[in-house]
Amino acid sequence: QPLKAIELLAFVSAQSPTFQYVRAEEQRLLNELADRLPSDDVAAAQQRGQALSLEEAIVLTEAHLN
Repeated sequence: QPLKAIELLAFVSAQSPTFQYVRAEEQRLLNELADRLPSDDVAAAQQRGQALSLEEAIVLTEAHLN
């Protein structure tokens, strides 16, 4: 589920403050995922993730873990 992972990374990125080491790892993971997917899909997943509420991010995370 790489697009769901990108959504969650975008959610984390949109939160303030986020520690620098978290941002660095987030960017590394995003680059790794984005290299394997069409850029339009990545951009759409990032937009969806940035728009998530905390509750929606929790639901998405739970669904991703199951």
